[in-house]
Amino acid sequence: KPSACAMSRALGRCWPLARPYGVVDLPCALVWMCFLSLVYSAASARSFADRSPASLMHEVAEDNDMSWQQGWLSDWKVVVGSRTYNLHAFVLARSSQFFRGQTSAAWAGTASSDLSELLPHSCHAAFELALDFLYSIDRASFKVPLSQSIFLLKVAEILGIGRLSEIAVARIEEALPEAALQLYEQYIVVHIPGTDDGPFFRSVRDRIADGVAKSFGALIFGRETRLSMLCLPVDALLQILQSDNLRIPHEDDVLDFIFDLIKDLFRRVKAHRNASLAMQKDHEDRGDGCGGILCFCGEQAAHADRKRIASLLQSVRLASLSTHRLAQLAWLGQKLGIGNVVAAACKALGAACEPMPRPRRTFLPPGVRPPMSNELDFCLHYGDGSGHRRHDWLSSQPQSIGDLVIRLVVFPAGHQASDEGSMAVFVDAVLRPPLPPDWCFTNIAFSVACLNWAAAHRGDQQTSGKRARMWIREKTATTDFSRESHRIGWYNFFRKSDIGDCVAADGFLCLRMTIDPRCLGRMFLASDQVGGGSIRDYGG
Repeated sequence: KPSACAMSRALGRCWPLARPYGVVDLPCALVWMCFLSLVYSAASARSFADRSPASLMHEVAEDNDMSWQQGWLSDWKVVVGSRTYNLHAFVLARSSQFFRGQTSAAWAGTASSDLSELLPHSCHAAFELALDFLYSIDRASFKVPLSQSIFLLKVAEILGIGRLSEIAVARIEEALPEAALQLYEQYIVVHIPGTDDGPFFRSVRDRIADGVAKSFGALIFGRETRLSMLCLPVDALLQILQSDNLRIPHEDDVLDFIFDLIKDLFRRVKAHRNASLAMQKDHEDRGDGCGGILCFCGEQAAHADRKRIASLLQSVRLASLSTHRLAQLAWLGQKLGIGNVVAAACKALGAACEPMPRPRRTFLPPGVRPPMSNELDFCLHYGDGSGHRRHDWLSSQPQSIGDLVIRLVVFPAGHQASDEGSMAVFVDAVLRPPLPPDWCFTNIAFSVACLNWAAAHRGDQQTSGKRARMWIREKTATTDFSRESHRIGWYNFFRKSDIGDCVAADGFLCLRMTIDPRCLGRMFLASDQVGGGSIRDYGG
């Protein structure tokens, strides 16, 4: 039937036409109105029959402000936890395979669905977002909140809402790898240990874990993100640490992170053990026979913790560790009674690991030449510079060039003698016992430069001309390295305001120190000076 407003409008338009036919008073006008309504209804019925259900649903929702919150003309009840929703079977069934089966003839007598056990408890709140999508008129403009994307994807997968799954996956792909940690934390909340998520959800998880691996270096050097990483379950971390795409300046940083993780695990184990001992003593005092069970459970938990620690340590690529970290790893494995870790560390200390593990994802961008035997790279996390304090310093891994062992020492926020806001960079000769007291490497020329990340990602080569140089901010020096003068560099290598393209999008800065090839002949001492020959690497 036409609405009252439509009827009044029709009467207003037709009144001038009706007056010539004698319709001049109110009773005649009402009769005329009835005639017009019959004509109008017949025309509407013909147009109604010719239109699709989708267009009709669009008009009903638009004219009546149809939504799942109001429950107007609802014919299907859905229970999710403590909430009950009065919904519309047609809206649910047209987009959801699950509800299409529920509302079929076999289920027509129930007129309700209980999703409390079907949906994970962590996804109950996201069901309302799924309802927003189901009742949405313009689904192309539907936005998935990043904080609910994994939960919403799980709801869409369980209920068979294909279009919503596509939108959620597109939102996840758009947020990677910057928001990989946030998405991985959501997945851990959704995932039930010991259950299979299915091939589709596993593929999404693998893409998110790969994004965390590619951002691993930036994550562990940030204060808040490092704490978040340490709170991840060990099984989730193992998938990241064992990845070949793990992006990290040096393998020693992986081991340092695992050491912090083990310390945190020990603190939790100690707290749990103290609580268990207190409960065991209480049960023994009462004589109920539960003390021995608690003791056995504590031993089983300790054994499981030892297995998890061994798995973490075995994820480290030993061939890429410095000798100092290998010695630490062997000592820790011996203390914890993990024999295979000790054997692997000792083998790596004596010789190269066999078989050689696959190398990690290269930290430098594609197209950047790796360092040669007379070069040393040092990648550090600089960010925006606010995370470093004045006088704090960072050191690269030592590098042996001939008999001289050198490293780069960087003060990101400046040395005490630097100008405010300047970075200090020094080349340091590592003091090692076999060298004689009067050791000296004379007239050594070297240079230090920063990687131009913007040019590196564009693939520019180190040429002069229109294209940008790959290495910029280069500074050179010539010095004698000796016991009295073993460190030389620049207190004001560059200012924070001039850093420009030296810092990558994820906050890393890469320095390369190069010894002039013409000086390589002066990098060796006579065998009698060093007590029986040159030394490979003393680890600093």
